[in-house]
Amino acid sequence: MSLVRHRFVGGGPSRRGRRLSELSVPRDLLRPVVDRTLAVVRAGVRARPPVPAPPALAQVLKFRHMPPVAVDTVVVVLDHDLELRARVAADSNERETGRVGWLWLTRPEGWDDELREALGELATDDGAPSAIDIGSDTQLRRRLAGAERSSARSHEAVLRLEADNARVRDEVHALRAERDSLIAARDEFRGDAEAASRERTAAVADLKRIEKLLARRDEERRVLQRRLDDADEALAKAAKRDAVVESGAGAAEAAAAAAARAVLAGLVDRIERSLGEAAVTVDDLRAAAGLPAAPAPAECAAPQRAKPPVPERRRALRMPRGLVDDSPEAAAWLVSERPVLLVDGYNVSMTAWPDANIADQRTRLQRLLADLAARSPGMSVELVFDGDAIDTAANALPARTGVNVRFTPVDVEADDELLAAIARYPLTRPVVVASTDRRVRDGARQRGANVVSAHQLLAVARG
Repeated sequence: MSLVRHRFVGGGPSRRGRRLSELSVPRDLLRPVVDRTLAVVRAGVRARPPVPAPPALAQVLKFRHMPPVAVDTVVVVLDHDLELRARVAADSNERETGRVGWLWLTRPEGWDDELREALGELATDDGAPSAIDIGSDTQLRRRLAGAERSSARSHEAVLRLEADNARVRDEVHALRAERDSLIAARDEFRGDAEAASRERTAAVADLKRIEKLLARRDEERRVLQRRLDDADEALAKAAKRDAVVESGAGAAEAAAAAAARAVLAGLVDRIERSLGEAAVTVDDLRAAAGLPAAPAPAECAAPQRAKPPVPERRRALRMPRGLVDDSPEAAAWLVSERPVLLVDGYNVSMTAWPDANIADQRTRLQRLLADLAARSPGMSVELVFDGDAIDTAANALPARTGVNVRFTPVDVEADDELLAAIARYPLTRPVVVASTDRRVRDGARQRGANVVSAHQLLAVARG
């Protein structure tokens, strides 16, 4: 057993400052104290605020396995550092350090005599456990307690996982049931759709058959109607011719004509009733098959030449692929489509010549647009200026080919006049509105017109 020799200073008042003879203390008896000391020092370093470690222990704290020289270093530091011994004693007990280590650490009154006695007993009692065994047992107990705590935490985690697994299983079962329900609904819907398709096919077949019957009966009705008209005409002529004739022959002819007319009228009535019933059947079958209603008999009898469809509302021109709406190239393409060009006068002129006076702006813009119209056959230009506080007669611009200049009334803005002008042109004629005003641009788009900015128009006109 290795020994560590120290000179101890008594902790009691009667021996304070007194030097003791050197005692040989086995190193393993002080090892539990050394382990507690290192634990206390490390905890102090990690505390906030930290408690600095003694300088002599700075290197010892880095050791994972304590060599004998490191153990001796800790013992020497503890022997001379009363404050450190007090900190270690406050965090330890005799059960952890052993009787010898506790006496050496706390140093109560008469501790040196008790220490000699304890060392003597250990020397004569070979069967007694050593301090290293006591320390090892304490460490094992601590490890066991830690292992039990870890086991409890693991058990709780296992219980939580089992609960989560049960919940997930329930959710999976619910989702599978919902999936099965959706599959059943899908199959039922498919069956209904197939049945509806078969019914519609049968209805369409019946519809075609009845339409053929309707066309045949309609032709018969027209023939009978012509015969009825002929009989009416003959009867009218006979009535006029024999109005003054009182002979039996004249009366017989009139009676025969009247009888023939009655027969024809009855036949026409029966045919018309049959046509009405057939028409009702056709409408019902068309409705069941989801088809539009059949045209009136007159339309069937006298089909007219189909006219080209007229759009219900104006639609803006679609740009070719690769053109950007707000580019000069897009404006040039729109001009090439021979549109009606509606220009917001002052909005464009003030963009082009902001430093010029109003009259010069109007003249320059009119001249620029006239040149553009001359280069663009088929395009017409309508230039609109606000008429507020303007004597239109005094400020009238000279007429130029292809440009129609108008001043709005005093109580009408050019914006409203431009938007209203869009509706004056046919829906099939493209309309392009040139303005940077957001209200004008949004209103023009809503009315199906194309829109270019003042900068786009100027770039094309000056190009």
